[in-house]
Amino acid sequence: MQQLISGRRLYSQAEDGQRVYLDDNERLAAREKVESLITENCVL
Repeated sequence: MQQLISGRRLYSQAEDGQRVYLDDNERLAAREKVESLITENCVL
């Protein structure tokens, strides 16, 4: 989660081994998904 907040560039790896970097909108969507999963599954 910290990586999603920090602004560091995140990437996935394509089938050919190249890095595919997330743009700002993709990073925001990933952050929202993780926050939702935490809310649904973790007891604070």
